[in-house]
Amino acid sequence: MLRRIDSAVQAAMSEGRASGALTPSQAVLVSMVDLATRDATTAEWQALLERSARDSIEQEPIEVADVYGTWALRRGRIDEARRAFEEAAARAARIPNIMESRVRKGLEATAARKT
Repeated sequence: MLRRIDSAVQAAMSEGRASGALTPSQAVLVSMVDLATRDATTAEWQALLERSARDSIEQEPIEVADVYGTWALRRGRIDEARRAFEEAAARAARIPNIMESRVRKGLEATAARKT
């Protein structure tokens, strides 16, 4: 799916259709899906968190940190997951959102586990 998105964007750009390009916030979400579906590195996630803080809109910065936490938790990387969920909670505290219960569940899941 990600390859199809990239191909469609590249085709639109090569045809001179700027409207086919991803916005910076959309590019963050595509990158998030990419990282969440493969064995990404901590550095890649950290870079995405930084991009998200700059380019994401509305609740997206919270979602990026939350997905990172879920990804790390599923891989047994408890400390990394906890840090990601803490970042999601910090982001949630700064903007109105509906994600606080989801972030809280992630924090609870990491508190219940040992590294």
